[in-house]
Amino acid sequence: MKARTEDKPVSVVYLFLFVCHLVQPSTSTVCQSHCSCSGHVTLCVNYTSLPTSFSHSTQSLHFQASKFSIPQHAFQNYTSMEHLTISNGYISFVDDRAFADTPVLDYLQLENNIFKVISAGVFDGLSRLTKLKLYNNNINNIPAGMFRDLQGLQWMLFEHSPTSLQLQENSFQGLQNLIVLSLGNNQLGVLNNPNILQGLDRLEELIIPNNQLTDITDGMFSFLTKLKTLDLSYNSLKSLNSEIFSPGLPGLETLKLRYNPLNDVPETALNRLPGLKVLDLQATRIHLIEPSAFTGIPHLRYINLNDNSDMDIIPTVALNTLKHLTQLQLSNNRITALPALAFQNLSSLTHLYISHTQLRSVDKDALRGLDNIQVLELSFNRLRSMPGGVFSPITITEETYINLHSNPWSCDCQLKDFIVWNRKHFNSSSMLQTATQGLLCQSPYKFKGMSFDDIPVENFTCASTDFAPAGTLSATSHSMKVAIYICVSIVVTVVLTVVALVSICLYRRLRKKVSQHQQARYNRLRLPMRLWDDVELQT
Repeated sequence: MKARTEDKPVSVVYLFLFVCHLVQPSTSTVCQSHCSCSGHVTLCVNYTSLPTSFSHSTQSLHFQASKFSIPQHAFQNYTSMEHLTISNGYISFVDDRAFADTPVLDYLQLENNIFKVISAGVFDGLSRLTKLKLYNNNINNIPAGMFRDLQGLQWMLFEHSPTSLQLQENSFQGLQNLIVLSLGNNQLGVLNNPNILQGLDRLEELIIPNNQLTDITDGMFSFLTKLKTLDLSYNSLKSLNSEIFSPGLPGLETLKLRYNPLNDVPETALNRLPGLKVLDLQATRIHLIEPSAFTGIPHLRYINLNDNSDMDIIPTVALNTLKHLTQLQLSNNRITALPALAFQNLSSLTHLYISHTQLRSVDKDALRGLDNIQVLELSFNRLRSMPGGVFSPITITEETYINLHSNPWSCDCQLKDFIVWNRKHFNSSSMLQTATQGLLCQSPYKFKGMSFDDIPVENFTCASTDFAPAGTLSATSHSMKVAIYICVSIVVTVVLTVVALVSICLYRRLRKKVSQHQQARYNRLRLPMRLWDDVELQT
């Protein structure tokens, strides 16, 4: 249970509701204490009992930081009420049919209260209700039939239960006209019974993020034939079962899987979604995308692959099956290079984002095929140079935006062709500004901090020992590293051999000296013994 203070400030939302009705003439003769009334809007704070003498013409009634129970037919006199809010209070009990006899009530908000149980009859009599918000209460169970009388409900938010929310068969009975259902932050853990979602015949958007989901059973969404958006973000799904979307969700257009440790693209599961247009795989620990990963979703238009830190190459083959793709997100990965023809079949692509990566090189033909690109984001990478004419495949217009900022540019001969080409083609239009204006040199030292535009073309030069074609720079660097490694290895081997030979020679000489010393000592001891032997023989 969250701690609450007795005196809570009126929220900005309700202040806005109050102010926006000031222009309406008041029809209420008396405004209760602890309340503010204006026109058809009434806002009450810190009530300990439910007042009964508001104007019958009240259309919008809001209680904050109040402490009372709600009995049956509590609002039966408010026949004009369209919006009722009871929030940030100590409401612990709501009786059956508490909101009945409010024939035009359209929006009911019960949020940040302390009731733990809502019986099946609480919402009876609210057939005209279209929006219901149950946010951050202590409810841990949705009994069957709880929403049985809400045939007109189109939008429901049931989020932030402090304990694991228990769903059962027919929990959503009666919601055949519901279009949006949000069940975020309810610690569901698993979804293992498709009948839980039975009866949601017109549901188009199902939002269930932050639920610690570890498993979803096959066919879980089989009753949701009208579903267009499914949000499974911020859960603990390590994989998606191949039949999770069985027998198929042909109308699903948006699938959000961000921040699940999937490791791989769930190819077989995606094959059940032929109409998918938006796929969010941000931060799913994907490192390698198989060539056939997206063949089952040919109509995809947007894909987010940001924040997959193990991805170090562009999945060219897989992406080139997506001929209708318009937006591609590849930022915050470990991509190091854009190879030639990396996006050759993506002629519909208009937005490409590759920033905050390890990108060091771009092939001169890397952007071939991107005829309709409008936004190209290559900022915050490790680019030091760019080949001349790299932007030639792009149809540059006044709306084209190219961002190359925050790269460690080396303003030398490696960049000269790029500068020449850009100034030649864009100098007479505003496109030059979008491509190069404001770019700063990181090296050489004499140009550090200077703008590209402030340096004459002829000054983009290299020392004689530094010349190398831009396309072969990485290969030359690699060859040099290999040569240095070989040389160092040979030198180390020779030194170790010499040390070994010297050590052997010194050891042999030492042994010889020791042997000679021992022999001499033996001889000195042997001489007296021989003399004594001779005397003994003579005797």
